[in-house]
Amino acid sequence: MNSYNNLPTCNKCGQPYSAWIERAVWAKAFLFWLPLKRYACNSCKSSRHLIRKSAFL
Repeated sequence: MNSYNNLPTCNKCGQPYSAWIERAVWAKAFLFWLPLKRYACNSCKSSRHLIRKSAFL
């Protein structure tokens, strides 16, 4: 994890992910119980699903 902005780093290029991608409406409605977030890297244009950290998990 990158301590500066608290975002995970990309496995391909090593840069921190720029942002997470918001879920679609249908995914929010039907897959709300899945603790996954999708992050995107602007440097190498890759994306990755990571487990979301939550206070109640």
